[in-house]
Amino acid sequence: MKHTHLLTFFAAALVSASASANPVIDDFATIPNLGASTDSNGGLMLATDGNYYGVVGGNGAADTGSIFKMTPAGVVTTLVQFTGSGGAAPGNTPRGRLLETPDGFLYGVTYTGKTTAGAGLTSGTVFKVSKAGAFTSLVSFVRATTVQPPETAQTAYGANPIGDLALGTDGIIYGTTYRGGTNDQGTIWGLNSTTGAFATVLQFGLTGAGSPVNCFAGLIRGTGNIFYGLGLEGGAANGGCVFSFQPGVGYQHLASFSGVLAPNYGNQPAAALTFGTDGKLYGTTSRGGIGANDGTTFRCSTSGTFEHRADFNANTIARTGTGITPAADGNFYGIGLNDRKVFRMTPAGAITTVGVLPTASLPLAPWTIGADGNLYTAAGGHVYRLRFGTTLAPFAAWKQLHLGNSAANDNADPEHDNLGALAEYALNLLPSNNDTPPVVSAFNYVEGRRLRVIIPRDPAHNDITVEVLTTDNLIAGPWTVVATSALGAPFSGPGYFAGDSATPGIKTVEIRDTVNMAGAAKRFLKLRFTH
Repeated sequence: MKHTHLLTFFAAALVSASASANPVIDDFATIPNLGASTDSNGGLMLATDGNYYGVVGGNGAADTGSIFKMTPAGVVTTLVQFTGSGGAAPGNTPRGRLLETPDGFLYGVTYTGKTTAGAGLTSGTVFKVSKAGAFTSLVSFVRATTVQPPETAQTAYGANPIGDLALGTDGIIYGTTYRGGTNDQGTIWGLNSTTGAFATVLQFGLTGAGSPVNCFAGLIRGTGNIFYGLGLEGGAANGGCVFSFQPGVGYQHLASFSGVLAPNYGNQPAAALTFGTDGKLYGTTSRGGIGANDGTTFRCSTSGTFEHRADFNANTIARTGTGITPAADGNFYGIGLNDRKVFRMTPAGAITTVGVLPTASLPLAPWTIGADGNLYTAAGGHVYRLRFGTTLAPFAAWKQLHLGNSAANDNADPEHDNLGALAEYALNLLPSNNDTPPVVSAFNYVEGRRLRVIIPRDPAHNDITVEVLTTDNLIAGPWTVVATSALGAPFSGPGYFAGDSATPGIKTVEIRDTVNMAGAAKRFLKLRFTH
């Protein structure tokens, strides 16, 4: 007699934690070994190991910058000190947020570079570093404006990489340069982290009418392999523009800024874009606006529908160099450039000042949302925390850590392995890996031959319930619950067989059907996760 079995996954709707309306600013940590310059332009990056990594310009023995690590408790250590035009860690003035690749390495750029034979002092570098501090210089840019050199690691076209990097679905790291290229207006480049192959994939100024000029903010990736960025200048009115880029397809102009004139108020967008929960792009400009020249906030759809949101001068904020960051409470947060006011903006564009950053330095690094739901930034040699009254629930914190968004869809599946976020959280898997779900098999027990599944259970995941259900009719049911783990508690029920306990640590649990397969035409088993 033929028997079949099935493992499926069901997830319930998200129940999210909310943040307090009055966050508190904490001087959370001090970055050691400061040089003459204490600026941080890149922001912090929350890595999959739960620690934060960032760069500081001027934090090194030669005042050329450094890479640091911060634990969730605020313990900061220096991983790498850049050594300028030569030495063990060549590069000067790191810029942009670090990028973590699936192999666990961190990638970043420096604005100026190292001395290369035949090229002199180069115009920026790309590097990678392990979480233990093992450093490798990968690419040196050469500012050539007439003849494109052979694309090698030592003669990369373009100059002065400065913005955030983005990882494509093709495994290529994409970034921008502020200058260089045929028109000296910047480039988009790609680096294969596996082979080291480098290529300039687009030159600004050569993309037709409305081309961006001098991309200052780097790229972010949307759905598929489409990237979005900002031209500091260029566009229809030379006030900057929003654009998209898809490798193998090309560049698309989305919207141009019109300075102090309607309808697309704003000028010189210098901080990176971010996605809102509505799937639209949000950002800031450093100039332009209604009635003054202090900058704006805006929203733009991925098809190019532009909406002016707010003016900084109208909200007594002196521009911003940090952009805006979405937080767990559904709002966006940024910092005024000259007055250091920490502000909150609703998706509709209403701005409220919530505090003042306690530093004399210009805040240039964006907020980063932590695994705890709080926001973190670096300025003047310190890490500051914007602490909300309610921290994230464990699953929301997991999504923030591994998906970059605490409110990400429960069924988010960035690696396309048919396991949604909630299923991977429950099964102690990672969305960065192409995982295999637990296998349902038949096993000969003393009581007879039955279906069984072996799954992990983490007691720390105390905000979900896991149920194992069985049936002999896949279409009509009914499904019978044979074992349940409620809110992190050990499994119980007639189907629980072995492996669980109330002690801390991840358990390997065996659950079996309660019906013998002998005499049954079909039996099916599934897992259901709710929170």
